[in-house]
Amino acid sequence: MPRGSWYSQLPPFGWFDPEDRPGSAAYQVGGRSIPDSQQGIALPTRRGLGKWFLVTPPGQNQPFPLQQTDTGPAPWTGRGVDISAAGAHQMGYSPKNFPTDANFKVEPIDTTGLGLAAGYMGGVPGQNDTAVAEGPPQQGRKMPTSLMDMFQPQDAAGQPTDLGGALTGRSNSLIGLGLGLLSPSNPLRGESTWGNALQGYMGGAGLDAKQATSKAALAHQSRQEAFQRSQAAQAQSNFEREFALKGAGTYTKIGEDPVTGQPQYGFVNPRTEQVTPYKPPTEQSPDAAISGREATVDAILQGRMAPPTSFAASKPYWQGILAQAATKEPGFDLTQWGARYGTAKDFASGQARKNVTSLDTVTGHLETLMDKAKALDNYSFPSVNEAKNYIGVQTGKPQVTEFNLARNAVADELAKVFRSSGMSESEIRRWQVELSASASPQQMQGSIRTAIDLLDSRRDALKQQYRSTMGRDPPEFLSEKGQKALDRVRNWSDTGKDQPKAAAQGDGLDEARQAIKNGAPRDAVIKRLRENKIDPSGL
Repeated sequence: MPRGSWYSQLPPFGWFDPEDRPGSAAYQVGGRSIPDSQQGIALPTRRGLGKWFLVTPPGQNQPFPLQQTDTGPAPWTGRGVDISAAGAHQMGYSPKNFPTDANFKVEPIDTTGLGLAAGYMGGVPGQNDTAVAEGPPQQGRKMPTSLMDMFQPQDAAGQPTDLGGALTGRSNSLIGLGLGLLSPSNPLRGESTWGNALQGYMGGAGLDAKQATSKAALAHQSRQEAFQRSQAAQAQSNFEREFALKGAGTYTKIGEDPVTGQPQYGFVNPRTEQVTPYKPPTEQSPDAAISGREATVDAILQGRMAPPTSFAASKPYWQGILAQAATKEPGFDLTQWGARYGTAKDFASGQARKNVTSLDTVTGHLETLMDKAKALDNYSFPSVNEAKNYIGVQTGKPQVTEFNLARNAVADELAKVFRSSGMSESEIRRWQVELSASASPQQMQGSIRTAIDLLDSRRDALKQQYRSTMGRDPPEFLSEKGQKALDRVRNWSDTGKDQPKAAAQGDGLDEARQAIKNGAPRDAVIKRLRENKIDPSGL
């Protein structure tokens, strides 16, 4: 007996096979694969596709008639049969207790009536696709043992029937009788024509009994399914009345399952038109089902799940999910779902993400610019600072160069932040030019404060963009390091703790003397002093 496993999908009862694509059955009807809810078994070869087999679960005597609808399992698994989720559910299994790798008895059902003839004619070369199925043992049924049984109002399995049914159900018995009469007899070996006829009839009668048993098993399965449907209908009727008393609305069909295509039912409130899908109890844990739907709803509300196609969104499952999301967050609908997903994606990897990264980067550049501005040690008079800085550059001091590099880095990053918001780069460049190395400390603090205000406005706009679409406050855009840097620069630009020194005539002349000593042209130094209204006579 081959080892077995399960495959396919049956979502209403918790069966999900991630390795088997829905609607991919090898057996097709009208050019289309049969739905997963109608699949039976999968066998390694395609020769049995569409044919019926009796499948007996391990440890049981009751076989289940299942059709081969797919091929598998893969040879490397060492298994010989795959039971579909629908078939496993019929057997009473759930995904949690299915006996994977246990031995299943799989036998073809002979529905042609030619099995006995093939045996008497010496057999059919190769695979006999009409082999006889053993079937379950039947208690209290009389096996036909004589020709007179043909005229008893019973079928070959001993079940009551009419005369026509008794004759029709004994086709193999008649074939065996005829073949026995035609077989040569040898009286020396104790053979006779009538003896051969009776032997042929008995062999055919055994085959008729097995076929009748298979037919009875199919009929029994149909009755069981009909009984289960009637029980489910009764349970749904009771559930409908219960919800009607609670004012949930009218119980009716609301669509089809997007995976299985099975009809789905629910309650429709005639006043609010709210649809409340109903799923009957299954073997799946209710807590697990609820937690799974809750996780889906949370992913939707947080923009982590892409919306389905318009066709899928019209199906009852997604309608139920949307209704649950709207209950958790009133006003939420499919349009907002798409907007949230787009916003979440934008802040994860789009232009908004680039803006957030630039915001964090520019705060570090502003801190560096503040340190370089303080390192200039400027006076309150820009003209004095210009002369001092010129002399400093000529004497090889790095402060001015380092300040200009930091200012340019801030301007470049600001341009990245504001380019998408409509602010022209010329405005950023104007700020860059106005923030001169010759500016007074107060002017530098004001310029840097302006940059901070611009950043705050852009950060507030990004937060409002996130909040208006996502329905909640955004995460902090700045890193801890970036926030600390911004707080430090903001405090310096607001409080002005570094007060400027009073301009000293001698200080400017000392810088000029040092510049000339280091090789700067004397005439150029004197000219710059005079341009900045510093008397060079003491030089």
